[in-house]
Amino acid sequence: MNTLAQEGTEECAKLIAWRDSLLFHCCDNLAAHYIDQVGRYENKYQQSLLRLNKMKRKLELVRQQIDLAEPVFSVSLRSSSIRNLMTSTAFSSAEKN
Repeated sequence: MNTLAQEGTEECAKLIAWRDSLLFHCCDNLAAHYIDQVGRYENKYQQSLLRLNKMKRKLELVRQQIDLAEPVFSVSLRSSSIRNLMTSTAFSSAEKN
């Protein structure tokens, strides 16, 4: 009976050590890793929104220049994507008129 109690105590000690290892070491590392990843993706999302808002503002300014019949220089359109967007919207607005 004594050996059975001793084996039970040893097994219980191993399980407690395993639980403590998981709880205090792995869990902290997982939480830190999760927060790091979420923060990285949140930052990328915010940067993308900022670029999108800048492009929208440039597009607004170019449209205002077109409405005021001012020349639109390609120097003011640095991004080829904005240039492509403007040509497609300029043609579509010209077709409507």
